[in-house]
Amino acid sequence: MYNAMLDKTEVTIRKNHFYVSPFPAFVSVRVSASLTKTLAPVLGGIVALLGGDESPADGAENSILDMDITDAMPAFSKAMEGINPDEWEKTMRLLLIDKSNIVVKNEEYPEGVLLSEDIMNAIFAKDVSGLFKLAFDVVKLNFGSFFDKFNGLSGHPMVQKAMMKLSNDSGN
Repeated sequence: MYNAMLDKTEVTIRKNHFYVSPFPAFVSVRVSASLTKTLAPVLGGIVALLGGDESPADGAENSILDMDITDAMPAFSKAMEGINPDEWEKTMRLLLIDKSNIVVKNEEYPEGVLLSEDIMNAIFAKDVSGLFKLAFDVVKLNFGSFFDKFNGLSGHPMVQKAMMKLSNDSGN
């Protein structure tokens, strides 16, 4: 019998190789509830940043990454106001260490070791952007097929494009 939990995804951040195993099914259900509660305000803010429901009249494809950060900052900051920092940390812990689903290999741990809070602190203390990238990859691995199925439900072309990117990158 095939066991999807044995499939590991490698994520490389700087000189660290992370091997991420999928969550068990019911853990995914619980994590998705936490993600929804934590990220809904941010996603709502991003959709608001996208503006109307139509693609540009000239047919050009816009990306949220193409926006002038100065124009985007007020709406993004407003979206972030609704996030409880304790809930954010709880969600990040749930994604990255609480479920013991990530092994890291690097110069210090050439044989690989289960990712722990101490190891995360040593790797990401000066640059948490890698921590967010790892969390994003965990979300893609565990929920990519959801984004694939959800893709057509959003009427906004930019949201559809983002959902397609997430589902394609997930390998599901």
